[in-house]
Amino acid sequence: MYNKVTAQSIGKEMDMPSSTFFNLPHEKRERILSRCFAEFTRHSYQGASVSKVVDELGISKGSMYKYFVNKQDLYLYLVQQAAAVKLNYLAASLQTDSDSFFDSIWSVVKTGVEFDINYPQYSLFLGRVCTDEDALADNPVSRQLISRSYSFIRDLVLSSQRRGDVRHDLSADLISYLINNTIVNYADMVTKKFDLSQEELLDKLNRNDNLQELNKEYVLAELKSLLNMIRTGIEK
Repeated sequence: MYNKVTAQSIGKEMDMPSSTFFNLPHEKRERILSRCFAEFTRHSYQGASVSKVVDELGISKGSMYKYFVNKQDLYLYLVQQAAAVKLNYLAASLQTDSDSFFDSIWSVVKTGVEFDINYPQYSLFLGRVCTDEDALADNPVSRQLISRSYSFIRDLVLSSQRRGDVRHDLSADLISYLINNTIVNYADMVTKKFDLSQEELLDKLNRNDNLQELNKEYVLAELKSLLNMIRTGIEK
């Protein structure tokens, strides 16, 4: 269901960086993008400062605007880059051809957790993107990413209802909303329980640095328990 995508294919109406940016050495491009990801992850779209980024990079603000038309152009390119990495990761790893609805959903959950651990910078940034209402109001790329995630789960729900695995008397939209929000918001519960920021949580999971019972296996087991609770209510 997820096909291979490129940054250019997400939000096709968006401007791309200038050729000047792509002519930079690879290491310099990566250093610029890394600092930009960090700034837009720490702050909302409105609160993020391009001036702070260029100061940290030791380049002029004029140079940055030779690469990107403006702040919005920079932000949208970051969203395109992170979204393309995540969608391609899902396309390569998901196993949704099972006849079992919850086996397919579990593949989505497991793959999502693995992406978060393996790509913490993109995960944290996309988490900010999907909750930043100021940015979403004028960000078709973010809206497309959220819509794509929801539609993917809804398609699984509808297929399972047609097979008779999931109750027909429940709205596919309601089931999709419940499952999608469980997956998206679960990290908030974990961070509160262990008194960690999401950045600290992903860092510990990435390093397999156990904190009490906190590890990848714990996270997956808790998520499976939550999904089993949903399963009890919707399965025929």
